[in-house]
Amino acid sequence: ETEIIDSTTLGLLAKIAMAAQKQSQFLPTLISTNPDITRIITSMGFDKIFIIVREPASRIEELEEIPVLRASEQDVRDKVLDAHKVLMGLNQQNRDEFKNLVRALECEEPG
Repeated sequence: ETEIIDSTTLGLLAKIAMAAQKQSQFLPTLISTNPDITRIITSMGFDKIFIIVREPASRIEELEEIPVLRASEQDVRDKVLDAHKVLMGLNQQNRDEFKNLVRALECEEPG
């Protein structure tokens, strides 16, 4: 059902995939029925860290929504920074695309 996705969310998804791989040695599955979203996640290198399924889930009752957690501004900044660093680690295109954002976020960090 996703219509738009931002780079922070992409980075968090990549981080989840890497953690799942470490723990189970299996690739997690990402369901993407929107061709625009599929193009974005593929261009980010997600086809290397996820099994991408382009069909809707057949047993939707087994899916659960991830709860929203409250966080301080610093916690959010740290998560955004970390998410983009993870994306940068996936491929050179991502490194080139996000290096200035990461540099800017690192400059904002309290010293």
